[in-house]
Amino acid sequence: MDTDRATEPAVIRGDRYRLLVESIVDYAIYMLDAQGNVTSWNRGAQRFKGYTDTEIIGQHFSRFYTEE
Repeated sequence: MDTDRATEPAVIRGDRYRLLVESIVDYAIYMLDAQGNVTSWNRGAQRFKGYTDTEIIGQHFSRFYTEE
């Protein structure tokens, strides 16, 4: 049975998007909230920045940069 993607529930579309982003390892993909705190983190971001999702989600993006 084919599902018309335009009428597919948003939850399913969101799950597919999440799976796509999480599977990407060659690019760092993450989201920040309006205050600059990390709200999502993919394996590519972990690979390039070195933080696991549990270490960085909720932290301010300034943690990526040194004083220099």
